[in-house]
Amino acid sequence: MLIRKNDSGRSIVEMLGVLAIMGVITVMGISGYSQAIGKINRNKVVEDVTRIVQEVRGLYAGKTDVYTKVPAGSETDDLLLSIGFRRSSDKHPFGGVYYISPATEEDSGAKRYFNVNITGLDKQDCFYLCTSNWEGTHEDCDTTKACGSDSDNTLALSFE
Repeated sequence: MLIRKNDSGRSIVEMLGVLAIMGVITVMGISGYSQAIGKINRNKVVEDVTRIVQEVRGLYAGKTDVYTKVPAGSETDDLLLSIGFRRSSDKHPFGGVYYISPATEEDSGAKRYFNVNITGLDKQDCFYLCTSNWEGTHEDCDTTKACGSDSDNTLALSFE
């Protein structure tokens, strides 16, 4: 008399192996998703700043010595609204705000410059935006100055 064993089930070791593989795949997917969202957010900030710069230049085109009259502080809201942009109290994709300020006399010398400031950046995003190829910037962005050790960096880009 032969006794037959029915081995149709799975062992716990096989199940643990499948779970480990699923875990690795999930971690890779989440990492890729996070990187994609970060890239989308950085591109959105670049588009926003480019648009702000173009609109401010258009507002003051053909005028002399006008960037010194670029509003600062709470008046930035009026300027942002006048160029069809959102209020400075509205958050950009990284959770900070944009504001526009005139360059100081020692920053600009005899030329006309204005600053677009971006708050609420972490060090990695600050470094990326600082080293981006901005058309018409007054000077190269100094990453050691702009992206210090703070967790909440404010990046000031000077435009002509």
